[in-house]
Amino acid sequence: MLAVLLLAWCAAAQQPPVLPPAVDTKDEAFEKVDPYTKGDSAAMDRAGYVSFGPFLFAQGVKTQDVEEALGLQQVLWVETAHFKLGSTLKTYKFRGDQREEKRFKEELARLKPRFEKFTPPRGKLDPWLRVHLFALRLEELYADFQRRFSLTDGDFDVTKRAPGGPNFGTGAFLGMPNKFTVLLLEKESGLVRFGKRFLNQEPKAFVRWQLGGSMLLVVTGDGVRGFGYDLESAMTCMVLSEATHNLVDGFRGTWSSCPLWFKYGLAHGVSRRIDERWTISALGTTREFGDDSWKWEPRLARLLANGFVKEWDDILGWAKWDDIKPQGHMLAWSRVEWLLENEACDPRALLVELCAPATNLDDSTRGAFYVQRSRTALEKACGRTLAELDAAWREHVARTYPK
Repeated sequence: MLAVLLLAWCAAAQQPPVLPPAVDTKDEAFEKVDPYTKGDSAAMDRAGYVSFGPFLFAQGVKTQDVEEALGLQQVLWVETAHFKLGSTLKTYKFRGDQREEKRFKEELARLKPRFEKFTPPRGKLDPWLRVHLFALRLEELYADFQRRFSLTDGDFDVTKRAPGGPNFGTGAFLGMPNKFTVLLLEKESGLVRFGKRFLNQEPKAFVRWQLGGSMLLVVTGDGVRGFGYDLESAMTCMVLSEATHNLVDGFRGTWSSCPLWFKYGLAHGVSRRIDERWTISALGTTREFGDDSWKWEPRLARLLANGFVKEWDDILGWAKWDDIKPQGHMLAWSRVEWLLENEACDPRALLVELCAPATNLDDSTRGAFYVQRSRTALEKACGRTLAELDAAWREHVARTYPK
């Protein structure tokens, strides 16, 4: 079943409007050749790149087709080991946020060995450098996903698969036949044009979709600013959080078979490890600078101490994003993080069980299906009943979270 998360539409109905920060709407002329590799094949190999385009973006969709749909002559393209990425993002000038600039420094240090000579501009990220950083971030996300769940590329090679093991799909990319696809667009109008051409809809802000044998993610700078966030960190959090959803949905070549509490919990964890302040898809838990609502640990500790924390059972049957309230986002994050760090649980077994193929799910049956699948998977992977897991998690929160 195809599914899409249009957070802008949902959020607009449930919270007061936020005026987007002022932004320069002029188009920026991009350098035609990547200044960091000069387009040299040996330099590209060193950076871990397959191509700067043109290439087949998804089955039946070429990079030229995307450019035509966007009405642009130039999109910056890069193909990595597991992703095909296109960007129209403009130069980003640092905003004086110390936490963000510290992370930039760390990321640029990891990026530096990929290039023979690397001198990034001071105080800004040019369009090509933003592409390189997002390529780095996405590949690091993919590697971390495989590490956390004890997966390797070999698990998805049908010629190497052990007989009698679980069906991991028929494709090399977590079970999908094609690489994961990502578009980072400066303007929301570009997403509307892309959606009308390839998705038969007009999405706003961002979209996740299944396109031509790949899992597609499109995020717009306008959309992130429209939620009231103008830092690059916020966009990074949103891109990697939503990309995590696509990794889970693509795993084993399935879609919408993994319960929402697990997907959201995992994605929120990814976002919060980048910057705790910007868990954007967790409506009602984060807002602006100086607002402590993003400090989830003490909030959960206080709720637990006062007897206001929902039972684990209460989050298993979420069937759609609207079902998830602010406390639910925090609970899903805390419980998934705890499960994956709990020595008694087997993360690989949990993911495999939660993401087994499922068919004929709709809004009337999905909730009950998720409940049963979650109970079975948790008991099998962790060796304890849901009640026992809930009790152990509550003890963990009471003992370790600051109040």
